[in-house]
Amino acid sequence: MPSAQKIIRLRGSTQEYDWGKQGSASLVAHLGTNAAGSDFKVDEKKSYALVWMGTHQNGPAHFFSDPRKSLLDLIFSDPKYYLGDASSQKWPETKHVPFLFKILSIEKALPLQFHPDRVIAEELAKQDPENFADPNHKPEIVVAIGEPIDGGSWGEGVTFTGFVGFQPLSKIREHITSSEDLCEAIGDDKIVDTFRPQAAIAPLVASSLQRIASGASRFPPDITRLVRTVNDHGEAVYIGADEAHAYLAGNIIGCMTVSDNVLNVAFVAPAERRTADFVRALTFTAHSEEHRRLSHARYAKSKTGKTQAYDPPLEESVVLGTALKQGETETLAAVDGPTLGIVTLGRMKVSADGEALTLVEGSICCVSPGTDTEISVAEGDREYTEDILVMKLDVLAMEITVTAASDGGYAYKLKQCLDLSVI
Repeated sequence: MPSAQKIIRLRGSTQEYDWGKQGSASLVAHLGTNAAGSDFKVDEKKSYALVWMGTHQNGPAHFFSDPRKSLLDLIFSDPKYYLGDASSQKWPETKHVPFLFKILSIEKALPLQFHPDRVIAEELAKQDPENFADPNHKPEIVVAIGEPIDGGSWGEGVTFTGFVGFQPLSKIREHITSSEDLCEAIGDDKIVDTFRPQAAIAPLVASSLQRIASGASRFPPDITRLVRTVNDHGEAVYIGADEAHAYLAGNIIGCMTVSDNVLNVAFVAPAERRTADFVRALTFTAHSEEHRRLSHARYAKSKTGKTQAYDPPLEESVVLGTALKQGETETLAAVDGPTLGIVTLGRMKVSADGEALTLVEGSICCVSPGTDTEISVAEGDREYTEDILVMKLDVLAMEITVTAASDGGYAYKLKQCLDLSVI
C-alpha cells in the first residue's frame, strides 16, 4: 500500500432509505458511479439517500482504484502522516478522520430526531452497544445545494426545508393559539397535564401533522418557528448535540463528528421511538435565526482571497467555500489535518506537492496534511456566464470548499483545521 501519497482518489458509500429521492431524480444517484465505483447502477425503483465520505465503519471510504483497500487502512499504515500531528495528539485513542462528510438527497421527511452529546453517547454505548456503537457526540452543520424544490410548495427559491430546534416561547404560544387542532389537543390545562393517552390525542396529532405537511407554504420562511426553511443555494445551519431536527425536502451537504448515533421520536414506527431518552436529553433552549445561521469570512489560508470560511463551534473541522472562473486558480496553505472533497458538477483539477488529479462529477478525493493545495478549473470545460458565477458565490457554505467549474460546477471540500484561531 502506498505510504506517502498526497492526493488519493476515493470511493464513498451510497446508502438507501425510503426518505431519499427515487432513481435518477436523486443527486446521490447522479453522482453514484464516480462517487462509489463502476459497479454502482441506478435502479429507478430505489430511493438513493446518502453518500458518505470518511472512515466510519457504517460507510467507510475505499481506494477508487482498489476497493479492497480502505482509507482507514491507509491511515493505520502511517497515522501521523495521514492525520497530522495535531489530530493524532488531540485524539490519540482513534485513527479515524475526525469528521464525517455526507451528501443527502431528500424526498420526504426523515424521523424527528436528535444526536446525543458525549455523556449520553457513552451511556448508550454501554447500555445498548448494538444500536449505539459510537461513544461520541454528533453536532453537525448542513448547507442547502441544488435546484429549488419542485412545485414551489415551500416558497420561491427554497432548496431545502426542515425542522430545526425550538422557537422562542412567545412564538410557540402564538402558533399554538392559531391552530384549532393544537388548542384542542392541549386544552386549557397546564402543559404538564396535557400528556393524555395516545388514543385520545391520536386523531388530533394526525390532523396537525397533515396540516404541517400540506400547509407549510402558508407561512413565510422563519427560522424562529419549529419549521426552519433554508432558502437558496449555500444557506447553512448549525445543529448542536441534543437539538431536535428533521429534514423534510431538498439536497444538502452535511458534516458532523464521527458518529452514527441517532434517537428518533417521530415520523417512525412506535417500536423505533426512543421517547424516554429523547425527553431526558433533548435541549429545549430556543434560539434566534441569527444564532443558527453560519456566517462566513475570507479564509486566512487562502492565497488568492477566493475562499470563504464557515466557522461552526466545533474543534473537529472547518468548512470552506471557493468559487473560480475559467482560468483562475486558488491555493490553500497547508493545515495539520486531512481534507476530503467531492465534485458535484463539472470538472476540476486538484494539485498538491507535485501530484495532481482531474476529477469529474461525483469524484471524491483525500488530500494529506502538511501541503499546499491548488484548485483549478479543468481544461476543456465549457465557458459559463456571470449569472452562474453569482449563483456559485451563493453556494459558499458549510464545511465545504466550493470550487466553480467552467460549466457551472462546484467542488466541495471539507478541510480539518484544529487551530480555529486562523479563521
